[in-house]
Amino acid sequence: WPAPVGTRILGIGYGYSTGEVLVDPALPVDDLDAHTSTWSASYATYFDLAGRTASFQVDVPWADTRFSGRVEGDATTVELSGWADVKARLAVNLIGAPAMNREQFRAFRQDPGGLLGASLRVQAPTGDYNPDRVANIGTSRWAVKPEVGYLYKLSPRWTLDAALGLWIYGENSDFLEQQLEQRPLRSAEIHLVRRIRRSFW
Repeated sequence: WPAPVGTRILGIGYGYSTGEVLVDPALPVDDLDAHTSTWSASYATYFDLAGRTASFQVDVPWADTRFSGRVEGDATTVELSGWADVKARLAVNLIGAPAMNREQFRAFRQDPGGLLGASLRVQAPTGDYNPDRVANIGTSRWAVKPEVGYLYKLSPRWTLDAALGLWIYGENSDFLEQQLEQRPLRSAEIHLVRRIRRSFW
């Protein structure tokens, strides 16, 4: 979704996840689970890119994680806190959203039509990482995610959008004196969105 050129957004987010962590079967580790709380700060800016609406966003996360499992048959719990990998994203609207000032954007919001956009997200290996640990907050590898998305206005209040992406991972050559590789991971999303009246806020 576009915004007027010059718009800047500061954001704070929180996420919680829990689940099993897959490790190399050759390692003496079983039943490894992780419970992770993640705080993130983000900054986004909108600008004109060859006449199209574009944005650049950076996310800086901090994580608290508790790993529990069995090492050589003994129950073990490890708690870690630190910086996770920084992510940056460049997005541009290819169809349906030229670069706009505030007045043009107000008119655009009334009838956005169909929007087609593309983005590239990059995850840098900046998070806390210890090559002698099985589980870490950082990943010690680069990752990129190209993605395309389409938004369609169903009515004045409702819009439908969908996105297809592909995470491509680099190699981690610093894991317990081994090299980790991961196949690309496909992603798909679809959202039904209802716009609320301006006075609601």
